[in-house]
This record gives sequence, structure tokens and C-alpha cells, in this order.
Amino acid sequence: MKKRSAFTLIELLVVVAIIALLASMLMVTLFKAKQNAKKAAAITEVKALDVAMKQYYQEYVHWPDLQPQVTIPRMELDGFPVQGMVARILEGDSENGNNSKRRRFMNFTRRDSAGEPINPWGGRYYVKVDIDYSGEVMAGGGEPDDPPNAAVRRPVIVWTVNGDVPETEDGRVIGSWKL
Repeated sequence: MKKRSAFTLIELLVVVAIIALLASMLMVTLFKAKQNAKKAAAITEVKALDVAMKQYYQEYVHWPDLQPQVTIPRMELDGFPVQGMVARILEGDSENGNNSKRRRFMNFTRRDSAGEPINPWGGRYYVKVDIDYSGEVMAGGGEPDDPPNAAVRRPVIVWTVNGDVPETEDGRVIGSWKL
């Protein structure tokens, strides 16, 4: 009698199940790593934008004149998105006389199809500045994504929204005053 050395169907199914289990564990780990990488990239860009706005102020001794894009009283209360004229000014263009020295304060790494800067989740970065020079940026307008909840003793704050975190959870807003 000759013995055959081959896999039975059950052994084959067990091996396939083990491989599937290991692959699913790997996929979860890769997904978490991708989320952490997005968050780290957003934190880096929020910090860089905060520094860029402060450098602009040090260079020109005023905040960028964003008229007609944003009305001055709303700049400190609601903030403004970093796009259009704001992005071009920070990248070295001279819009409406802003950045007359054409100094590059910021280099954006991600852009949407229109060429506007975006965060890793495809959303915008936002800025609030101490427009009345009181030494603090006013609290937000009450919306979940319009921070901060209380006045912040800083000349400028920058934030973005983590698209992977639901509105009701902590960690949704990545803000320069938290870092």
C-alpha cells in the first residue's frame, strides 16, 4: 500500500483561513498607520502655517490685507480659509500690494483640482488673527469646526478638521493653540 502525501480539503481551508486572518490584521494595521500619517502631516502643516503667518506679520508689521475676500471684523471671530489670495500671498506672490518683497513664507504640499491648498482629508486650513491687537484671538462662533471654545492668548491660530474623526469626538479639530 502506497501513501499519498497531499493536503486534504480541510487542511487547505485551515491554511486559507489563517492567511485571511493574518491579511486582515495587516490591513487594519496599515489603515491605522495611514490615519496616523495623515494626522502627522496635518499637524506639521498647521504648525508651518502658524509660523508663516507670524513671519508675514514680522516682515510687514500688519496682517495680510484680504479685502474684499474677508471683512476685517469677521477675520478674528470666524477666521478665514487659507486659499486664493491668502495662499498666493504666503507662497510669495504680491497680491494687491501684499508681500511686495515676494518672500515665500509657506510651501503647500497638497492641492485640490483648482490648485488650492488642502489638508490630507481634502478639507481646508483656517486662520484667525488678533486683528484688534488685544493680545488674544477671540473664541469661535459656536460651530463644532469653528474653534476655539475660549479666547486664546496668541497673535494667530491655525486649524484644520480631521476627516477621519466624527464631529462629536475629541481630536476632530487639529489646532495650533493645542500643539
